Amino acid sequence: MVCTETILGKIVGKIVETVFQSVGRHVGFLLHYKQNMKNLEGEVNINLQEQRSNIEGKINDANSLGEAIDNDVSVWLEDADKTRQEVEEFRDEKTVMENMLCFSFSCPNFISRYRLSKEAKRKVVRVKHLTEKGGNIGTVSHPREDPPKVVFQSSGNYECFHSRDKVFKDIVNALKDPEVNMIGVYGTGGVGKTTMVTKVAEQVKKDETFDEVIIAVVSQDANVIKIQEQLAERLNLTLSEKTEVGRASRLWNRLDNEMKNLIILDDVWHELDLKEIGISSNLNLFNIF
Repeated sequence: MVCTETILGKIVGKIVETVFQSVGRHVGFLLHYKQNMKNLEGEVNINLQEQRSNIEGKINDANSLGEAIDNDVSVWLEDADKTRQEVEEFRDEKTVMENMLCFSFSCPNFISRYRLSKEAKRKVVRVKHLTEKGGNIGTVSHPREDPPKVVFQSSGNYECFHSRDKVFKDIVNALKDPEVNMIGVYGTGGVGKTTMVTKVAEQVKKDETFDEVIIAVVSQDANVIKIQEQLAERLNLTLSEKTEVGRASRLWNRLDNEMKNLIILDDVWHELDLKEIGISSNLNLFNIF
């Protein structure tokens, strides 16, 4: 009989303890309402925002190098923005609730406070997990695929006159000279300037004198945006900037990559500001007038 009473006593005690723990936890949501709200604000506006700024800084550095952003990084940013938006909507709901009266009296609405406090604590856990996940992100980018190989037009109709052959060889040799970083080919229209320099480009690419050969047509209007777009397409680079200055900066950083790059500008009618386009003075440049 004593054993039975002891066992029943332990069972009842356990039940009572469990009930009290459950009640205490629920009461805690009410007692710690303001603290839970404050914790949520801190996690989102300080910790998560700081982590987001760090990742954005890495992304900006990667973009300046012309690298592609990893997909999981983009997904994390979207998740961070979505979470922040949800917390803002949640905060608006809290503000509306606090402005309401309970049964026409100026007393708190305990039911709403309980629900909001519980939800705030749940969101804190989620935001902490998201922030921690962002902290585990190391590199945020990877090199883009090699730009498409330059496909040169057929030079089958190229006539190799003695004088033209000499010019061709002189240009090829000049491009191999480390002291030369700009060459201009000029003459009246229709004499074969573009055909010649295309053959030159084909030759120096074949000889591996240059790692990349990029061609852009300037034309009479010398539209900077148009030139930048052509260069970016050849480099497999996306220019998301809205201004010429921003695009020039991106191109400048992409081209200044310790590789041997040859830029060919065809159909040049006027003097060009290379810096305005995004072409470094250290690069080899080939102008066709």
